[in-house]
Amino acid sequence: MTYSDIFNKHSFVMIRIPAGFFTMGSRKGHGESDEFPEHQVWVDEFLVARFPVTAGEWALFLNQAGNPDYSYFEPSDETTVIQRNGVYYPRRDCARYPANGVTWLGATAFCQWLSQKTGKKFRLPFEAEWEKAARGGMEHMRYPWGNDPPDGRAQFHQQWVDPRHTLSSVDSYPPNPYGLNDMVGNVWEWCADWYDSDYYKNSPQRNPKGPETGRMKVMRGGSWGCLDIQIRCGIRLGEWPESQSSGTGFRLARWP
Repeated sequence: MTYSDIFNKHSFVMIRIPAGFFTMGSRKGHGESDEFPEHQVWVDEFLVARFPVTAGEWALFLNQAGNPDYSYFEPSDETTVIQRNGVYYPRRDCARYPANGVTWLGATAFCQWLSQKTGKKFRLPFEAEWEKAARGGMEHMRYPWGNDPPDGRAQFHQQWVDPRHTLSSVDSYPPNPYGLNDMVGNVWEWCADWYDSDYYKNSPQRNPKGPETGRMKVMRGGSWGCLDIQIRCGIRLGEWPESQSSGTGFRLARWP
């Protein structure tokens, strides 16, 4: 993939999410303690990518922007991008798979790089934006498509084989009502916010952006190894910004 390819019909298709209130979090008995209380949140209009950033796009970034001290990403047997002779490549047949093993530092660096390339301000979604997008305009539903079981709708509950067989292409499953693919399962997605397990108890009603400081960053959506109860719209996780995992990737957002 070359730079001229990154805005083809698949890459960085941005979906407009309308402004408005939605119900964020989970009811007691339907989620973890850091998802309580369920509460109303207003989010301004924003754009979010239809797909997570893919291995092909991630390899292009690494080759053009560099990867200082492997702080953005370290290739391994479990990543969809590999390195040969100092050059990064998508693993065979994995160019349309999600980039994985990405640190929060690498995800934010990608947003900055793409912003410079395009003149448009790309960023990671805030947690409230991510959840509103995942819910697809539906209220009180467990998954992005409703409450039906996730079999055949997301990549989850997999035994590890290798990246090609354990993960899946970002367009393998149907989109949610907003037209977004892969919002749950496959890879956890980094958000811009610092993580606080009690944040919902005191978060602002309009455009919450997380605590001002923290030690861990928010991840949303679950991954290939999660159970069905772990790939819900409301589930949230805190992880170190430097951490790398076969189950961690990211999705782009920007203002309209």
